[in-house]
Amino acid sequence: MQLVPTSGGREAYRRARIRTSHRLQPNLLDPENNIELGAAYLSVLTYDQLDKVADRTSRDYCVISAYNTGPSNVMRAFTDAKGKQRFEEGFQRINRLSPPEVFQTLREKLPYEETRGYLPTVNTNRKRYYSIDKTVVAGDSNQPTEP
Repeated sequence: MQLVPTSGGREAYRRARIRTSHRLQPNLLDPENNIELGAAYLSVLTYDQLDKVADRTSRDYCVISAYNTGPSNVMRAFTDAKGKQRFEEGFQRINRLSPPEVFQTLREKLPYEETRGYLPTVNTNRKRYYSIDKTVVAGDSNQPTEP
């Protein structure tokens, strides 16, 4: 999982309650720490920074995008406001939209092309993983079919 040491990495360390060091990079390269910190950052995004997105599916789309580009850039897809106002207006606009409209807005208006492509890729792969997980949980030993 990728984390920027000066932003998402710092937030993840706080959530995971791992002592913050001046050099986060070596800890992020350790697979066990990396997974723990990536999951912690997803938790920060879901339950702290984007928790005012009322619909769970819409919030998932915003979290996926924010993991790649940061929550402020996600809000830029919904408003031109700055500072705290950006989040207030962004949450209001997101909560007036259906999940497909949120997805489409993110696909069209995120400020970076990489993130506009990241959201559908992660969303498609997530559906595949859920499909595989359901097959394993159900005890089916056959290979899962593509969704």
